[in-house]
Amino acid sequence: MHIDAAIRERRSHKVFAGEPLDPDILRDLIELACWAPNHGLTEPWRFHAALGPSKDRLRVAIDETLVAMRKPDAHSDEGRLAGKRRKMATRIDQAGAVVAVTCPNSVDEPVRAREDYAATCCAIQNLMLAATARGLASYWSTGKALDRTTVRTFWGLADDMVLVGTLFLGAPAHSMRGRRQLGVDDVLRLV
Repeated sequence: MHIDAAIRERRSHKVFAGEPLDPDILRDLIELACWAPNHGLTEPWRFHAALGPSKDRLRVAIDETLVAMRKPDAHSDEGRLAGKRRKMATRIDQAGAVVAVTCPNSVDEPVRAREDYAATCCAIQNLMLAATARGLASYWSTGKALDRTTVRTFWGLADDMVLVGTLFLGAPAHSMRGRRQLGVDDVLRLV
């Protein structure tokens, strides 16, 4: 697939077919992710992947986190919580792989922190475009539950690591059409 087509076809896709992702394909995707631009060749990104049975442990960690995040007086939100728990469990079960992507938190160096975060975002986009080119679907999530202690412990993340996103990857359950709201003339100002 030509890169132009991959860019136009990549969509956030939340419904997967439930097929396992070949670890070699995941390695290829991450290898391509690592070609992202990064200032000073810091290569700040780190990838933490759950495939097969480790997805079951991730599902439990996220479920425990969702329950713990419930407000004590939120009995009226029980149905909403149950829906979130079901939705997340289904997404994890059906994805071929779940990948947490991190970078260092350089709090003492704000410019480096911004550069490392931006470079890691570029790596994520590389990975997602490469997945699209292989006919795979992807979804990049930054939800609050994914960056809580129980889930960070599952991934083995140190306190000085920033969770840039959690990626769900796998065969799509159905196709999706792309859409845009703004055209080039809406976003481009020639000076």
